[in-house]
Amino acid sequence: MKGGHGNAVAFVLEPKNSRKAQRRGSKYMAKVQSGHLANPLSKKSFGSAKLGQSFAEHDLIRNNPSLFVETPAIRSARDVTSGRCFYIGRRGTGKTAITFYLREKYPKNSLIVLPKLMTSGDAFLSYDWDKRVHQKPFNTLVSSFVRALLDEAVSEWKRQGLFTFRSSEESQLTRERRHIEHSEFDLRLLSFIEEGFGHLRNANNKEWLQFRNLPAKLAVEIDDECGTQQRYQQFILIDRLDDEWDSSDNAVVLVIALMHACIEIRAATRSVMPIVFLRSNVFDRVRELDGEFSRLETSLVSLDWTRELLRELVERRLNDGLISKYAVDGTTWKAFFHGDSDDSEERVFTYCQYRPRDVLLYASTALGLAQSHQRAQIHVEDLEKRDAHSPKTGSRS
Repeated sequence: MKGGHGNAVAFVLEPKNSRKAQRRGSKYMAKVQSGHLANPLSKKSFGSAKLGQSFAEHDLIRNNPSLFVETPAIRSARDVTSGRCFYIGRRGTGKTAITFYLREKYPKNSLIVLPKLMTSGDAFLSYDWDKRVHQKPFNTLVSSFVRALLDEAVSEWKRQGLFTFRSSEESQLTRERRHIEHSEFDLRLLSFIEEGFGHLRNANNKEWLQFRNLPAKLAVEIDDECGTQQRYQQFILIDRLDDEWDSSDNAVVLVIALMHACIEIRAATRSVMPIVFLRSNVFDRVRELDGEFSRLETSLVSLDWTRELLRELVERRLNDGLISKYAVDGTTWKAFFHGDSDDSEERVFTYCQYRPRDVLLYASTALGLAQSHQRAQIHVEDLEKRDAHSPKTGSRS
């Protein structure tokens, strides 16, 4: 926050035994101090500040959700009516962080799937198979993904005690029970792909058509069973596809099939909401090879960061642990960075190509250098030393 004349404002907590706090009936009350009354950052507070890990898998946000920055992408992801299911960004732009955000905010409605088969196409697909969308081989992949993802949702409901199989043999979900209960996602997917391509190799057209139609029947039964009940609203967060990525055409086609499967699921049921997080270079290959790319375009969200969002990312972390909190509007940055804040922001964000992971790493290194020199703020010398000892931020992919 800022005072009436643009001066810094800090939040100071009154102890619970103060008379004012007692009169208000509160354990702690925040008192706003502005202008020359605002407390400067002490060297002790600066010396204990930290920014956490730059990789979401090991970061403070896993235990402290108040550090999350609610970006437009996060707001879109948690909106069950948005219809957006593909989140595209370069390395270090917050894809995995969104999965942690949703898992923390909706722990019973979110599960994370990390497929390992995305480069295994050559293991079970012939080199000369038809990769065109709408042809039987491609539709076999799509049906396999749809079925595997629907089974994953039902498996999660059963684990939570929300679902029981009917005794009737007419139930498609009951017939699917073996796959739902006894197979993990990758093995289930591989089994379905092998089944579908087996029908194609043997020219079993009737069996293949039944295979192709089965996922739609499962979706109808799930919708009849679950409707729009909130407890059945299931996010399936599909992340880290690039961990097993080799950029081969078959690997790209597997990703394309996964994306088309997500579109089919979103159209078929209101209960299961798959979300795919893709690195930009993987998505570029999808755009090159997918002749039906227009079907995917309206479901895309780009993970772009502005200066204001990046500054908030840093400020939230620097404030964490401080007793006297500074406002997250540029005030915290001014408290921690010496000199003109516009200059230091421009230097850090431009150098890091507006990539949050790199911004955290850059700022954390500069903070550590300033602390080692027992300063009370980060100076331009700390930023210069950080530049000199670190390689330039690399690929934007």
